[in-house]
This record gives sequence, structure tokens and C-alpha cells, in this order.
Amino acid sequence: MFFPSFNQGSVLKQKMLEALRDFPHTALDVIFSDYGEGIISGFDVKPTADNFFQVSPGFLKINDKVCILTEALSIEQKAGKHYVYISLHKNDDPDGTDVVLHCDQTDETDVEKFELFRYIMNAEMFVYKDVDELFNSPMNRINQLFCKYSVIGGTTLHPYYFQLFANAVLESSDASQNDIAFAYQCLNGITNISVVNHYFNGASSNEDVITQMRDKLDKLKKKLNVKESQPQKVETPKKMIIT
Repeated sequence: MFFPSFNQGSVLKQKMLEALRDFPHTALDVIFSDYGEGIISGFDVKPTADNFFQVSPGFLKINDKVCILTEALSIEQKAGKHYVYISLHKNDDPDGTDVVLHCDQTDETDVEKFELFRYIMNAEMFVYKDVDELFNSPMNRINQLFCKYSVIGGTTLHPYYFQLFANAVLESSDASQNDIAFAYQCLNGITNISVVNHYFNGASSNEDVITQMRDKLDKLKKKLNVKESQPQKVETPKKMIIT
């Protein structure tokens, strides 16, 4: 690989400028070559007071290219059900970047594009605040269940979903050491798909992971209910004979 060297008195050549332009993109592609396609970091979605969604800057691997969203996106909230997608478009400006990220909002699914989030709105929008809302409140919530998050070896749920699950596990007094270890891994950030596969018995899709999250939390609740329903043993005082 050619690395440009800018020394005093040297002649600036086109090859030097091209290397300076291409190296950051090449470096990113190499660093994240083992990652699946999806969000690497950022692209957090939050509702705003003026009935818009704000998407934070971040890194996205799409079509085997690592792309950067350098400025926050502002997306209008609309009544009914909608899907928000990110896609790559070729840039016609020869003096700029060769591709740009493009955002589309539709009322129908499009499997050809990368889904960022979906929502069903008939009132004010919110983010999920706990697992009970995640499992039981589809309306007026920012749904990133079908958004792929990039990790080593594949893709999985957005980290926020794992954080909600981890908080619920750590609040349980009947969580096993394996559950607690995985919960702390969720809070620190899942970086390898094998961690998710081992804990959730090979679950491959985001829907399967969510289903197993629900099952595991239900089992923890049942353990707690059984423990609370069992009668407490009353110990009789032991007699001590002093001679």
C-alpha cells in the first residue's frame, strides 16, 4: 500500500492525494472486515418535541462498505404505520464521495433496503423504558427489533434491547451465575455473535432472541413465585442441658 509523505519542498502529486483520500476508508473496511452488515455504532433514534425523530451520527456497514453518518438526521413523524430505511446511493458529484447514505420513509416494507426502525403512531412517541413495554406495548414506540446491529461474526439486536433485558435479569434474586454474567456482558456491549448464540441456544434471528428473552424472564418470575408460595419452616428451639 502506498502511504503519502509530505515533505517540505516536495511536489504534490495526484497519487499522494488519492492515497490520503482512500486510506481512512480502506482502514475502516479492514478493521471491521469480520463484522456482519449493520450498525457498528451510533444511529440512535429519539423522538423530539417538534414531532420529528432525530438519528444520531454513527458507523454503518452496508454492502460490505463501512459508511459514516457525520450529521444527525431529522425524520418527520407520521400518523399510522411507517418504516424508515437507509440505503446507499451513488453520488453524481465527481469531486465528492463516491456513495452517500440515503434515508427513506415508507408505509410498506422493503426487503432490499436496510431497516433502521419502524413505528405505529396514533399519539406521542416514546422509546421503550423496560422489558414490560418491550413485550407488551407496540403502539407509539420506536421499534428497532428488525434493525441489525453489527458484531464480530454476524448481526444481532440493537444494544438497547440487551440493556433492557440485562436490567430485568439483575433485578431478579433468582438469576443464575450464567444469567448474571451474560447480563453484565449486555451492559458492557455485545461484541461477538457467539456470546448471543451460546446463551440463547443458537437463536439466529432478532425475533428468536426476543422470544427467548421473554421465556427466560418468565422462568425467573416462576421461580420467584414458587419460592414465595412455599411455607417457611419454623425451627424449634434446641434444648441445652447443663450439668
